[in-house]
Amino acid sequence: MIDTVMAEGEILYKGGRHLLADPSAIREELIQRAQEKMATNLSGIRELIESVRPYLLSYYEGWKPCLIDPYYRFNGRRWDA
Repeated sequence: MIDTVMAEGEILYKGGRHLLADPSAIREELIQRAQEKMATNLSGIRELIESVRPYLLSYYEGWKPCLIDPYYRFNGRRWDA
């Protein structure tokens, strides 16, 4: 097991701890980057949904409303004429 790491005369790691890295600062930066990435991805997802929406609405237009509450909401299509 490695206890101490030194580079160019500076101790970087000792006793299981990184001496130059601030875990809370790293965590905050990761959170910030993830939020930025999610915001970018969500805008693309919104565009995709809006582009597909008219087709979905036309597909489900002919379905009859279900008169009973199905166990699974997405299996509520009635097959009888």
